[in-house]
Amino acid sequence: WVILLFDGNPIYSLEVHEIPKGRMADASAAYRAVLSDAGCKLISENKLFSKRRLTYIIRATSGQGPESLESALNEKVPAEIRGELDWQVR
Repeated sequence: WVILLFDGNPIYSLEVHEIPKGRMADASAAYRAVLSDAGCKLISENKLFSKRRLTYIIRATSGQGPESLESALNEKVPAEIRGELDWQVR
């Protein structure tokens, strides 16, 4: 039960980098909305404007991995504000 409890909803770190210049606010809102719509709980969000990078710590729903989340992000975040994605399991 303990493994199921802790492993059932994995925590991921998502770094979005190379966001188009001047589009950080738009990109942040779009990524946050897609993650929320996917049922993820946002634990933290960090914006580094000088490097055009966003970092999210999220708790995904059970059975939802980076591949399915990345597909949703690539489909729903407009190309003109999209960055490159890097995932880590926490």
